[in-house]
Amino acid sequence: MQGIGTMVLNRLLKRLQKEGFLYCRLFTDCDNFNAQKCYRKCGFEVIDSIQDNMSNGTIKMRYLMECKL
Repeated sequence: MQGIGTMVLNRLLKRLQKEGFLYCRLFTDCDNFNAQKCYRKCGFEVIDSIQDNMSNGTIKMRYLMECKL
């Protein structure tokens, strides 16, 4: 059984593929394990990590994830 997030993301990825996109990329916080689990279920892999300066002055470690369509 799929969760709502996985279902919505899979539909989006199918639509992007249908429209001719070759891949989809997104950023997620390194400590957001639930989101990463959902993204991995949908075929995303971590391809890079960055330090992101947030507007409140904090620094967040983030992953760039990619799914080949």
